[in-house]
This record gives sequence, C-alpha cells and structure tokens, in this order.
Amino acid sequence: MLLSKYIVEGTCSEIVHNWEPNCLNAYRSLIRDSAIGGLKMLLPLLCINYGLRIWRKNKSNDTLAKDLLIDGLRCIGIGPCLTITTVFYSCTIRYFLNRYTIITLTCIPAILSGYTSAWILGSKMTTQILALESIVNVMAASGRLKLNRYNETIFFMFTNACLMYASKLSGPSYTSYTWFFKPDKKRRDEKIYLESIFKKTRYYFGLGIGYGIVRMLIRDTSVLKLKNMHKLFNKQTLKPGIFAGSYVVLYEMIVYAMNRYFQKDRPAYALPAGFLAGLSYAIDPNLAINISAFINLIQILYYLADTQLLRPSLMESIIFGLCYGTMIHINFFYPENTAKIGSRMVELCSNGRFKFVATLLRKNVIYTV
Repeated sequence: MLLSKYIVEGTCSEIVHNWEPNCLNAYRSLIRDSAIGGLKMLLPLLCINYGLRIWRKNKSNDTLAKDLLIDGLRCIGIGPCLTITTVFYSCTIRYFLNRYTIITLTCIPAILSGYTSAWILGSKMTTQILALESIVNVMAASGRLKLNRYNETIFFMFTNACLMYASKLSGPSYTSYTWFFKPDKKRRDEKIYLESIFKKTRYYFGLGIGYGIVRMLIRDTSVLKLKNMHKLFNKQTLKPGIFAGSYVVLYEMIVYAMNRYFQKDRPAYALPAGFLAGLSYAIDPNLAINISAFINLIQILYYLADTQLLRPSLMESIIFGLCYGTMIHINFFYPENTAKIGSRMVELCSNGRFKFVATLLRKNVIYTV
C-alpha cells in the first residue's frame, strides 16, 4: 500500500482534522463529539452492568455509588482520551517530520494514544481481542490464514484445554483472569456435585444469553426501542447461551467422571475436559471468543513464568497501546477486515469523525500496489 503525494506532503489540517483547519479548534470540537460518542457506546452497557449488580446485591450502596461515579466518568472520558490524543500525536509527528507515512499517519499516533489513555482509564482486554481479531481477518483476507468452523473449533479445543489446566495451576493471587468460566481449584463433595453442575449450567446459559444481548446492543442500540425489543430474543442471542451451557456441562461432567473413576482429583483432568468442552464452540463460532481464550492463556502463562522484567501495569499499558494502534490502523486502511465491534467502537468514540476522515482518505488519496 502506498500513499499519494498529497497525503505525504499534506498538512494535518488537510488530512487528519479536515473539518477544522485550526488544531486547537479541532481538539475542542472533538471533546464534545467524542464525549457524546463514548456515552452512546458505554451507557447502555453500564446500565445493564449496575442493574445486575444491584439485583445481586454484591456490594453496599456506598461502594456501588462510588464505582458508578468512577465508571460514569470513564464513560465520558474514554472518547476524548482516545480520539484527541490520537489526533494530537498525529499533528505533532507531522510537525517534526514534515511529512506523513503509512505508519505515522494512524498507527504510531494511535499506539501512543492507547498507551496514554491506559494510564488514565485503565487497559481493557476487549481492545486486545478486537485488535487480534482484526489482524486475523486481514491475514485470512490475504490468503495467509484459512478460517472455517472446523479450524477454529480445533484451535479453540486445544487452547481451552491448556487454559483450564493453567487456571488450575494458577494461585489465588492471580486476579487478571477474565474468561467467563473458572474451574474449581478443589474437589467438591460428591453428593452435591451433580446438583452444582445443574445450577452452573443454568447460570451460564443465562450468562451466554446476556452476552448475546450485549453483543447485539453494541452493534445496534436501536433494538432498545419498544417496536424492536423482540429482536433481543432471537437465534443470535440464544446461541451464546447454548454454547456457554453446553461448555460448562461438558467440562464439569468429564471432570466428575474422572474423579469417580480414579478416586483422586488432579489438575491434569482439566486437559481432556477442557479439550472436549471446546467442541461446544462449533455451536456458535465466534472469533472474539476464540481469541479471548487464547489471550487469557497467554496471560496466565506469563503470570506462571513469574517474569519480573517489567511491572505488570506497565506491560498491560504497552500491550493496550499496541493493540489500539493496530486496530485504528486496520480500521483506516482495511475497514472490511476490522472486527465489527471494533469498527463500531472507533466510530462511536469519535462520534463519526474518524469514519469521515478514513472514508475521505480511501476515496481520494490512498491506492494500493
């Protein structure tokens, strides 16, 4: 991919913030637009999250109110933090280099923006998943990687087997685990084992349906309108529930059977149980789920290796910055291969500004060789 002479020699006001020639005025307009976009993206999810927390009564009212205030401020701040810093770094790099390249136009500014924003807002694994999903899509589109239900399911089965085993080995001090299911560390009483499996299956079935609803809300918030509410409960929201429920029941039943047969609980049982539980992925193939399991596995292995080269918070911020920069770069230059939720997130965070700039660039001044 090459950039035309217009892009290479163009100013930031012509390329990056072409709706406003003055940099400071462009930043001011982005504050308003991106704050609105961040609220559009996260407010429905925030309401669902705190509605569930209030229903479960996990914490006191004072703690919930404090958490709600902090998360509300993050909802307002995430858009401005990510978009303004991206544009600011792009303008600054253009000023010092006196030219643009493919890397300095979007990728490096977005990486620096992600690194800065991670220190302010905290890094989120969602961005890592979306970035890796976008990279996989680009590789698949170029023919370097073959994606289908069979290949994805086999990969998930191996990843899940290793993830369950590594989770069994990780100690209680490991707190970065974000996979939806965590296996029990200790063997439970056999009398209540089957009853607990039924309860877990029912719980994770509901959790999967909830995930399907959230996924639909991120893609299209118009389903919250009264006339569209029926769309929240269709095959697309039911499939994640079936996946989660069957995943849990397969894993738990295999572990239960092996415990009864060998009369001893061992972490190694998680390997065959996790492998066969991975078959449930074929019910609802979802690249984001597959990648989420893989990233969780890498994080646990990193934790188990106990590498002290970098502080964990610093490493998380660096990874977040790299992933955000990669996703922005792919969204600008390979929009058809960007993760759908990632593309939607970028559009909402900038309230459509980035999409407008990217469309203009691709239409007029970017060409491939």
